Amino acid sequence: MVDSINMAIPAGPVESREYGPECDYTKIPYDYSRDAVPTNRNTIPGTPSGTAEPTPPEYQLNIIGGFTDAFHFYPVIIHENTATINFHNNILEYGHKYSVSIDREVFGTPLQFQFTTKSKPLFNDIITVDANGNGDFATVQGALDAVPDWNTTPTYIRVLPGDYEEIVYARNKSNISITGAGIDHTRIHYPNNEVFNPHPLLVKTNEWPGTFPSRRAAFMLDNCNNIQLQNLTVATDCKGQAEGLLVNGKHIRLSAVYIIGDGDALQSNGLVYMENCILDGGGDTILGRGTLFAYKSTLRNTGGPFTWVRNTTGHHGDIFVECTFESTSAYPADFGRTPDNHGRNYPNAEMVVIDCKTKNFNPIGWSTIGVETETMLESGTVDMESGKAVDTSLRHENSRQLTESADSETIRNYRNPSFVLDGWNGTLPQFTHQNGKILNVIGDSYVANHKRPKEESWHSKLAALYGMTYNNYGRNGSCVAFDRTHDGKYNFGPALWRRYTVMDPAADYVIIIGGHNDADKCKENTDSLAMFADSLETLLTGIETLCPKAKIGYITPWYVNRKGFAQVCSIIKKICTRHNIPVMWNYSANSVIKVRDDKFRSQYFQGTNDTAHLNAQGHNLFLPYAIKWFEEQLK
Repeated sequence: MVDSINMAIPAGPVESREYGPECDYTKIPYDYSRDAVPTNRNTIPGTPSGTAEPTPPEYQLNIIGGFTDAFHFYPVIIHENTATINFHNNILEYGHKYSVSIDREVFGTPLQFQFTTKSKPLFNDIITVDANGNGDFATVQGALDAVPDWNTTPTYIRVLPGDYEEIVYARNKSNISITGAGIDHTRIHYPNNEVFNPHPLLVKTNEWPGTFPSRRAAFMLDNCNNIQLQNLTVATDCKGQAEGLLVNGKHIRLSAVYIIGDGDALQSNGLVYMENCILDGGGDTILGRGTLFAYKSTLRNTGGPFTWVRNTTGHHGDIFVECTFESTSAYPADFGRTPDNHGRNYPNAEMVVIDCKTKNFNPIGWSTIGVETETMLESGTVDMESGKAVDTSLRHENSRQLTESADSETIRNYRNPSFVLDGWNGTLPQFTHQNGKILNVIGDSYVANHKRPKEESWHSKLAALYGMTYNNYGRNGSCVAFDRTHDGKYNFGPALWRRYTVMDPAADYVIIIGGHNDADKCKENTDSLAMFADSLETLLTGIETLCPKAKIGYITPWYVNRKGFAQVCSIIKKICTRHNIPVMWNYSANSVIKVRDDKFRSQYFQGTNDTAHLNAQGHNLFLPYAIKWFEEQLK
């Protein structure tokens, strides 16, 4: 027998535990060093680390990420008519056949089944996680466990669309980029909080550097450096002291991450850069003793303070530049609080707000500033709805307003990540070119994304997911066949069959998205359609010559109800078939993009009358279908 689960043992506590006066912060820094990673196969779950006492076996225990004190967990999770059985981590081996027996008392009937684990893969620097079992791992934790401690090779973990219900805890990891398929498609979550996984009876957590690690978040990066998270959601499913994400380390970059928590959504310890993120939480949406630089991010809570800053001397605190603060309830929010905390206060606490927006906000700004030496600065705040400067006359007496005339250098410094993050500019250059593959995308405004940033497009997110260098050669109004350099008052440039030569010839993949504008020009004219066919033939032959190693694919226009679209899409399919180029066929009533539906367009396109250009929500909707096509046809 390699594993057993006693379902008579509860998963974990459901009520807060009582702590005595002897519970205090560790007197010596927590020791993260290890020669090997402990697992459930070689270590008894609950074995104490640091100065903690053993974790009692009165609840289910599971060693995750080498944390021997262990986590409480749910061995069986049921959603509707699906039961997911979770073995203890790191118990199974590659290339083995296992038999499973389940007693009658668990599901009302005895069950037996067998399964075989896959052969051990040869990992390089790219690891794929797929909840459906078609990747290298089915869990994010499994992928992180495969990366050695203090890894020096830039490693890419791409997390395909799916629901990942798991506690993630990574310790001593470095140089890893974890990329999802977008916040609407890659969701990592678990019902975890301080009640379910509390700190030890004798040791407190969270206060000072070197303290005992916390186990209460859904996703934890502990003592980690040079880690990038992007294009995914991390969330707790619990209430009360329940972070979605807890980070402790240096050079942690968060980009397009949706963090959901309660009574703290994000705990930030160390040096953290956050850009284009969304945070949903209760009060103290951000807690931490480290330095956080947040740029163009949205913070939402149900009222009360957004932060409880606890940075130590010599280090900056929480800096927000061009961010949005919004209360989603009738109760107004404020920037933060730093009250006396059971005899402790935070004389070095710092929070700076530069050119931000607020909605449903308390005019005092900061509900509590406990010590006069704390630094609470604000400049350029405007109301989210009116766009007008807010009235700061009632701000807390221990906060200060910065003005461009008197404090231009201070404002400029705080807008600079390097000034805030001890010389780090918030980027991780080792991930700039990622896995070395190059994706060229060429076409019309489907590619250029019309009036919206290219970064919102599904092909930009696909490139990020697979760690590819992304080259966008889209141009609004472009045709496959027709020159539009002097098209009335507009200059839409030469046809694709001429301008494809601007592409990077070293591309590994080329995706062509074109034909919409040609269809509107050709309509049902036989000569124009013949010209389109000849031009497409020239385009494909030219790309095959220019990019000899590239795998080429074609994305057709949507199912637009106008003359010419059916004919143009049929020509695309015919000529691409002749070249053995796979086509993603969107000219169909069965397409996920319901272009003929007015209500659909109002939600997913850049305008109700728009039949070409997806908005950010539309790109997110289409992305999983594009990934599936890419995996099956081009990979």
